[in-house]
Parts: sequence; structure tokens; C-alpha cells
Amino acid sequence: MSIVFLRLPAVKERTGLKETTIYKGIAERTFPPSIPLTERCVGWREDQIVAWCEAKAEGRAIRFDAPAPAKRKRLRA
Repeated sequence: MSIVFLRLPAVKERTGLKETTIYKGIAERTFPPSIPLTERCVGWREDQIVAWCEAKAEGRAIRFDAPAPAKRKRLRA
């Protein structure tokens, strides 16, 4: 099985959540954490997003015990 990473727009589209809600869920460990792909790019594992969506549809909660990622850094122009 290959691992597929989703970028934020795809995560927002699949879950119906806004960016703020996604990052709040990550901080509260109720949403899958993002994974650094490069210095300026993060992604989410597709299998974790699918599992989160399935759990929500079934009325279950999932706890993500992986440490929450560091806050995003704003790049200066």
C-alpha cells in the first residue's frame, strides 16, 4: 500500500472544514496532524483523513496521540 499525502485544499474539500477548524482540531488532537513534506510544505496522510471522516459519519471520536506540529511560521516578504 502506498502512502498518499493530501495538501490543505484537498483536506478542506474532503472534510468540509475550514482551515482554522482543522488547525484547532490538530492542537486538540481530535484531527490528524499534518506532516512536514518540505521546509515550506505540509500534507496529511490520506488514510488518516479517510479514517477521521468514517469515524465522524459513525458518530465516533478518534484521538490522535502524535504530537501536534509546531505552529506555522509566516514567511516575511
